[in-house]
Amino acid sequence: MAIFMDRHDLKGYSAADVAEAHRKDLEVQDEFGVKFLTYWFDH
Repeated sequence: MAIFMDRHDLKGYSAADVAEAHRKDLEVQDEFGVKFLTYWFDH
């Protein structure tokens, strides 16, 4: 299985905002045939 990086520049968002966005990604990943492995937040 190929692995791709989904990168976003989210200026002005907190670590909690990004964690919540990842949680929402996990909810819909099966609909799109993807598997979100992890995420990171860089101030």
